[in-house]
Formats: sequence, structure tokens, C-alpha cells
Amino acid sequence: MITRSFDQSARAVLLMSLVGMLGLSVIGIVLRWTGSSLMWIDPVVRHLVIVAAFGGGILAVGKKSHIRIDVLAKPMEFAPLKIRKLVEGLLSLATAIVTAGLAWSAWLFYLSEKEYGSAGLLGLHSSSLVIIFPIGWGLLALRWLLVLTDSWKKAEA
Repeated sequence: MITRSFDQSARAVLLMSLVGMLGLSVIGIVLRWTGSSLMWIDPVVRHLVIVAAFGGGILAVGKKSHIRIDVLAKPMEFAPLKIRKLVEGLLSLATAIVTAGLAWSAWLFYLSEKEYGSAGLLGLHSSSLVIIFPIGWGLLALRWLLVLTDSWKKAEA
């Protein structure tokens, strides 16, 4: 239930960011044809790309279609199912921990930006723009933990 809601929310954010990117890009192109422009469109589109990347990453983790290195694929091919599930769980836990570490680093970056940053896009403080990173990495870490708990539930069933 939680996993499905989480993925549906990520899908909605991904869709909104893609529609926003496409719409703003088209507006920017049309405005350039007319000889005018809105200076804030390109930076907003760049930030929407980051949001879309995190949303897509969350969905890829949920579908197990993320980029991964299958070093253990061949050796684990003939291992018992319980061993494969244990290894998969340990790898999910390790990935969640690393991703949480990235979220913590992004949080420190945000705090630094909050202290030393300046007014930027549309008059917003630069820290309000980089908050995307700790939120994105944090949500990815949470998604990995959901993968781990889902694998535990399947192992018990």
C-alpha cells in the first residue's frame, strides 16, 4: 500500500515535471521567434530536469530497472532462493545506506547554501533551489528501504 502510493506520487511528480519542461521549453522557443524571452524559463527547466531525474530514479528502483552492476549474477544463478533473497536484501540495505549518505551530504550542501547563498532565480534564495537534492536523495533512500521491506514480506510469504 505504502509502496504503491509512493510510486504513484513519484509518477505524478515525474509527469508534472516533464509537462512543465516541455511547456516552458515550447514557450521559450516561441518567445525567441518573436524576438523576446523570459530569462527565468531556462533555469526553471534545468531544475525540472533534476526533479524528473529523481522521480525517474525512484520509479526505476521500484521496477528494478535501475542501472546496476551484476557482479554476483552468475555466481548467484544456482544458489538457493533464500541465499539469493538474503544477498538481494543486503545489497538493497547497502544501497539505502549509501543513498542516505548522499542525502546527508546534500543536506549539508543545502545548509551551506542557505548560509552563504544569495538571491537567484525569480528572487528566490539559492538555497530554496538546491533543496531538491536532499529531498531527492532522501526519497531515493526511502524507496530503497521500501524495496528491502517488500523483499522481507515476500520472503516470509
